[in-house]
Amino acid sequence: MPTLAGPLHAIALLLLAAGVAKLARPAGTVVALTMAGVPARRWTARVLGAGEVAVALAALAVGGVVPAALLCLLHVGFAIFALRLVARAGPAASCGCFGSTGAPVTSAHVVTTAGAALLAGAAAVAEVGGVGDAVRSTPLGGIAYLALVAGLAAVAHLCLTALPELQSAAGSVRALSSAEGA
Repeated sequence: MPTLAGPLHAIALLLLAAGVAKLARPAGTVVALTMAGVPARRWTARVLGAGEVAVALAALAVGGVVPAALLCLLHVGFAIFALRLVARAGPAASCGCFGSTGAPVTSAHVVTTAGAALLAGAAAVAEVGGVGDAVRSTPLGGIAYLALVAGLAAVAHLCLTALPELQSAAGSVRALSSAEGA
């Protein structure tokens, strides 16, 4: 099992969650796309979500060069989108990553998505297989491997949701502290 299998499968799992969220709750994605200057409707967000689900399932089920390369390209696009959104709407703009409104776009978005793009690109070169291949090559029926993948995906999710909210709150506290000290 290639070293990049765990990170690739975690990226795919996170993308799967994002795609399903966009299918179920597209409004936040529509707002984020519109704020970035991309004309969008609910169906646009749902098509994006369906594409994310398809790429994620391909990477998880069969792996290989094409799904990993598509994961790489999607995450390059996500990093560029995050930069564009901040440039056009400011750092308080919601990312719409997981469909609903909420987490502001921060440097954590750019770093997380760019890092995911690099890992997925490397996994494409290494021709990482699907989850089944990884599970068959690990002890205990892959239980530890699957836990690792789920844990990595959860940490990446926190980097895209909770960390930006924490950064935003810390900035507000600093602003209040500066105002009180003045």
